[in-house]
Parts: sequence; structure tokens; C-alpha cells
Amino acid sequence: MDELDENLRKQWPRKGRLEVEVYQERKGQVTAHNKKYERQVRSCLEKCNMLEEQWEYLVETISKDFAGHKQGQDKLKSLLPDGKNLAELQGVQRKEKDSCQTFEEKCREYQDKLYDMAISQPDTLVTQNNEMLNQC
Repeated sequence: MDELDENLRKQWPRKGRLEVEVYQERKGQVTAHNKKYERQVRSCLEKCNMLEEQWEYLVETISKDFAGHKQGQDKLKSLLPDGKNLAELQGVQRKEKDSCQTFEEKCREYQDKLYDMAISQPDTLVTQNNEMLNQC
């Protein structure tokens, strides 16, 4: 019994040392990783919400621009029967071409913005998440 008690007394300091040196250190690392993960999740959610708001605003703006362009085209179309000579009709044609060209440029800008929001930004988020996981 004495030998057993002596062996148990020798083991107790090892248990305490193991808890202090290994367990508490690892617990600190896991806690730090969890905090980093929570910050990453919050950041991703904020970015996603911001992108959704931008998307909705941009779609609304595009709808308004389409409606405005259609109204402009209808106005120019209504001017055609009233044309009295070739110069007036060429003027209407020029206005229509200019309107179409500016509308095409706006459409390209919108396409770039939508592509960025739909493809580039999510890819960036995935890359950031992968980097965070690799660091952990």
C-alpha cells in the first residue's frame, strides 16, 4: 500500500504539469481560433448583406434606366411622322443613335458592376475564408 501511495504521489505533479503546459495552452489556441472564426463570420455576413443591398439598388436603377430609355425611344418614334424634310428626319436619327450609344455604355457599366458583385466578390470571400482556415 505504501508503494502504491508513493507511486500515486509521483503521478500527481505530472497531471498538474500536463494540465498547465499542454491543456491550458491548447485551450487558449482553440479559444483564439474560435474568436477569429467568429470575426470572419461577422465580416462575411456584413459583406454579403452589403452586396445584397448594392445588388437590389443596382437592379432598381437598371429598371429605371430601361424605362427611361424606352420612353425616350417612344418620343423619338412619335417625332418621325411629323418630319417635314430629310434634315429633320436625319436629326431624329442622330438623336436615336446617340441615345442608343449612351444606353449601351450604361449597360456595359452595369454589366461590369453586376459581374463584380456576382462573381468577383464571392470569389474574394471564398479566398479570404480559405486563408483564414489555413492560418488556423
